[in-house]
Amino acid sequence: MLNKFLASGSRNLKIKILASLGLTLVLALPIQLFSLELNKDLHETQDLVSHTHEVMLKLEDINTGLTVLESNTRGYVISRNTSFLANHSELKISILAKLATIQQLTSDNPSQQQKIDQIRPYINAKVKFTDSTIKHDEQTGIAMISSGYGKQLMDTIREQLKGIEQTEIDLLQQRMEESEELSDYVNIINIITTLLIVLVILAAVVFIFIDINKREILESELRENESRLKQFFEALPIGITVRDAAGDLFFTNKQGRDTLHKIFQDGPTHNLQQLVKDHRVIKAGTDELYPLEEMPVMKALTGSSSMVDNIEIRNHDNSILLSEMASPVYNSQQEIVYAIAAFDDITNRKKEEFELKQAKKAAEESSLAKERFLANMSHEIRTPMNAILGFTNLLHRSPLDAEQQQFVEAIRSSGENLLTIINDILDVSKIQAGMMQLEEIPFGLKPLFESLQVLLQNSAHDKSLKLTINCQEQVPWLLIGDPVRLTQIMYNLIQNAIKFTSKGGVSVDARVKEQDLGQSWIEITVSDTGIGISQDKLDSIFERFSQATTTTTREFGGTGLGLTIVKSLIELQGGKISIDSVLGKGSIFTVLLPYKNASENDLILYSEQSHLEAGTVQLKLHVLVAEDNLLNQKLAYRVLSDMGFTVEIASNGSEAVELLKSGKHFDVILMDIQMPVMDGYEATSIIREQLTIDIPIMAMTAHAMSGEKEKCIAFGMNDYLSKPFKANELQSKIYMLLGADAASSETEFSPVVPAPTIYDLSYLINMSGGNTDFVKEMVNLFLTHTPIELDKLKQAVEGEQLAQVVETAHKLKSSVAMMGIKSMAEGLSQLEKRAKISSGLNTLKPLYEEVARIGETAIDELVTWSKAEIEA
Repeated sequence: MLNKFLASGSRNLKIKILASLGLTLVLALPIQLFSLELNKDLHETQDLVSHTHEVMLKLEDINTGLTVLESNTRGYVISRNTSFLANHSELKISILAKLATIQQLTSDNPSQQQKIDQIRPYINAKVKFTDSTIKHDEQTGIAMISSGYGKQLMDTIREQLKGIEQTEIDLLQQRMEESEELSDYVNIINIITTLLIVLVILAAVVFIFIDINKREILESELRENESRLKQFFEALPIGITVRDAAGDLFFTNKQGRDTLHKIFQDGPTHNLQQLVKDHRVIKAGTDELYPLEEMPVMKALTGSSSMVDNIEIRNHDNSILLSEMASPVYNSQQEIVYAIAAFDDITNRKKEEFELKQAKKAAEESSLAKERFLANMSHEIRTPMNAILGFTNLLHRSPLDAEQQQFVEAIRSSGENLLTIINDILDVSKIQAGMMQLEEIPFGLKPLFESLQVLLQNSAHDKSLKLTINCQEQVPWLLIGDPVRLTQIMYNLIQNAIKFTSKGGVSVDARVKEQDLGQSWIEITVSDTGIGISQDKLDSIFERFSQATTTTTREFGGTGLGLTIVKSLIELQGGKISIDSVLGKGSIFTVLLPYKNASENDLILYSEQSHLEAGTVQLKLHVLVAEDNLLNQKLAYRVLSDMGFTVEIASNGSEAVELLKSGKHFDVILMDIQMPVMDGYEATSIIREQLTIDIPIMAMTAHAMSGEKEKCIAFGMNDYLSKPFKANELQSKIYMLLGADAASSETEFSPVVPAPTIYDLSYLINMSGGNTDFVKEMVNLFLTHTPIELDKLKQAVEGEQLAQVVETAHKLKSSVAMMGIKSMAEGLSQLEKRAKISSGLNTLKPLYEEVARIGETAIDELVTWSKAEIEA
């Protein structure tokens, strides 16, 4: 009734107020618009005045800066007092920065822009002249000052600065006059506007009408909004509940009612506490009651919002999983009166997540199985391949006729190609599995290129090709990155270029593409005059198993993995590779790689390290061998002694640690992985973490599983060598660890006895340099200890002591491999694997019996050989 009365009584007032307001607006609007335009013009003019003042100040600053720069230069040249140069660089930067600011401020004035462009070369010349004066000696510097060239430049600059300044003074005068004129206009408008304020006051009466009208509108809108909001809640695809401060159900939307109806056919329990007391709210995946205080609705009633997805509602045999999110609702006094919750049935989603996890687990197990298969296949293939290549090299040095030499060379070439293919496949597998690790160590690009030149020169020479590898002087002397992967990339690209080039040459060039304080982008191009690649094949050349044509593999060989590996290694380092090629004319591969710039400390440490490493080859190294197998101990002792090293033996990791604790110095440690008491991993961890000794450690193991080397490196070892090893390989790795070049020291020995039926002493003879006495000693040790170990193995198998079977088989395996008893070594490997997976006696006993049979035969034959040697 009150609202109706107000509406009726104010009807006439409404007309009058509207008429007054209309008249006021008609009068005030044009004036205000005109005032706004004037104010805008005034502000623009004032801004231009400010700009002009700023330009003039900057011009003065430039003049002052150049004067100070010249004065400091004279002071330094005459006195050689470096304090004159304290702010030399900052002063130059400031001068150029102020000139840039002036150019920006006068960007709307072509005349001034032209003058600034004219003065810039003189300022740059002046700056360069001061720099040149400072860099020369005192006499030359004084002569340069006396020449008057600097003064001529300064006079020219000042003259041009005056020209720019005069233009700004003229502009300032003009703009000041415009500003004063506009200011007068604005004052007049302000007076008129003040007069209209009276009319605006009258217009305030309108607000009474507006207020009354708003009340009527708001009441109508409120009713409509309440209805619309309810419709929105009802239409939401998720359940919504509102509970009061006591936890009682106040509102539920349609989706909420439908979801809860799945469990509660007769309707939900309205009180939340009662629902929990009835043991119907459970933590998903358990039989535990859901704590009332942890439920989002109860947290919301205490003032905090939360979300969970582990609520399970049970009713007899029915249950659903819910995710719920709840927030508090406040009244006008900021008191919590309700908690609003949104919930969703996630039963199907959880089921799908479980199925996805199972599928992911199965996929990961499949991937792991693939990795293990590749590792095992690598080991199984490498073992006979190493034997094939080894015996081929020995056969190559024996007296052969021309045809036999040709056959041997074909076997050697095919074997090396097969080994390359195996290595490529393993590299791709590592990259796929994310196991390719990158180092960040200091290295020199020029020495790396020099090594590549030496390494690949013969390959180019064999095809009468010219190989040139250049590194521009601007390339930093020292970079931080992974030199091993860069070598692999460049070796593949250069070798590839040589392979596909029949005449002409291959050229490699390196330059700095981009550089800042933090890193350098090195661009390396590999150009050849070979067969080239057609344009339609360029996009696919980096794909796996891809060749330029179908005849490429047939004519040149290869797997088509080399460029794939190169591209992957480059992208792992944050770089990129591109190719430009013309069919029949050659190809250009462009590699762009980012490397961190070396700091001064890196340069100092690298120089000191290089100086020490350069003398390492001349030292007699003291080597610690941690090895539990007696034959391996003897072999390592003999081989290392022949290299001119002194050797000390530790039978397990604990003994090695104690020797280091006692203060003994060693240059390098050869660490077996699997040893009793303390294995190689634990020993290395103690050496690195507790003793904090950074002596180079090289792992030696008969394992060849994927990731074994990475595991050794992760424990703090520096390199990895598979057993049985070659003498020259061991020597090279030791020298590489210490930074020396062992290429000139590599020696291989020819066998002096033929390979017997069961055993093969070629490895021992080669490792000992043909020393028969040493071979006899090793055979006698084998004959003494092997029967004992076989007996231990028998007792472990019969007693089903699986851990003892693994340890004894592993220990015996290296001795057997040293004697070249391959079938026995393979049997021991199988026995070790079966014992690791907890196979029973029925599985282990037949394997042991086969191993023992081969062992007895080998022992009998070795006894015969030993007697024959004694008689000889």
